[in-house]
Amino acid sequence: MLRESSLSIAITACGGSHSTPPAAVQAGAPRALAIARREIVVHGTTIVYRSAGASSAPRVLLLHGAEYSSKSWEELGTLALLAANGYRAIAIDLPGFGESQAAEIDAECFLLELCEALSIAKCALTSPSMSGRLAFLFVPLHSERVGAFIPIAPVGVIVSNGPAR
Repeated sequence: MLRESSLSIAITACGGSHSTPPAAVQAGAPRALAIARREIVVHGTTIVYRSAGASSAPRVLLLHGAEYSSKSWEELGTLALLAANGYRAIAIDLPGFGESQAAEIDAECFLLELCEALSIAKCALTSPSMSGRLAFLFVPLHSERVGAFIPIAPVGVIVSNGPAR
């Protein structure tokens, strides 16, 4: 999904330090790394997420597109690669997708409430496809929580010529 160099640059902006991946990761060798599947309640809705990496490490929050879920980031090896390079990778299933409960959400508040529930003070936010409709509302309103923003072919984004908020 993402080129290693682009993601490294963005994550460095979030407070992480870019380093060359360990030899095992470079060679594509499998790494024994625990990826946890957890649930959290955000505004009354059960949200499933997968995470890997030290709890004290810089955070990378991975959203997904309509045909994917948090499991996609695990299957692609992204969670393991980020964790192996010193980051706390957190991939969520948006409400109504993957294993998360379906619910009406307030698009303007959802990511803030999610960050608060997961104790994410600042993160590199990766937002592919339809998750752009959430991320493009969140980033300008809560820029203090975003060290890097990586939109990937965002859709559903409302563009306004009005004053910036």
